[in-house]
Amino acid sequence: MNRKLTILIVAGCALLATAAANAETPAMYWGIGFSNTAYTTRPFTDPGDPANNVTAELESRGYALKAGIDIGSWLGLEFQYDLAKEGKDQPYNLGNKLEINAGSAFARFNFPFPRVNLYALAGIGRVSIDTGPQTARENHYAAGLGLDLMASDRNMLYVEALRYQHEDLEDNDPYMVVYTVGFKHHFEFAGVR
Repeated sequence: MNRKLTILIVAGCALLATAAANAETPAMYWGIGFSNTAYTTRPFTDPGDPANNVTAELESRGYALKAGIDIGSWLGLEFQYDLAKEGKDQPYNLGNKLEINAGSAFARFNFPFPRVNLYALAGIGRVSIDTGPQTARENHYAAGLGLDLMASDRNMLYVEALRYQHEDLEDNDPYMVVYTVGFKHHFEFAGVR
């Protein structure tokens, strides 16, 4: 990963954590969701046609866990863990399973409306992808959008879409997109009015 970008992200996360620690009552939350993950591989040689390069699009279902701190109503820090597993033969003899683990740290930017909260996430993730014969553990940049729908003073339903892009940011790098529907519980009033 680019050293300057890494320092900037770490400094930003430290600043958010410090602000949360100094806030009188930081609004903390946890959540769980069910996800669908679409993973697009790097180009590789087609076994049926060695003169042709192809990419494979693999899909897997799983779940996502999240925890976060809201610093005021506009800014927050969020951590997520995504696990997706599929036990079936993958195309192009890529393996007989697809297991994806992603641990991520995000800066969260909230745009509150009455009983609804639109938010954007930007951060970094450590992604592990195992297809059976091949395993890769790499850093990815991650960004996405989500929507919280207030169910009660402390509980929300959320929908979210995240894209994880390999750290080189080149067109032929692998990436994955995670769509999640879930539930969040705030330890105090959620603040979405």
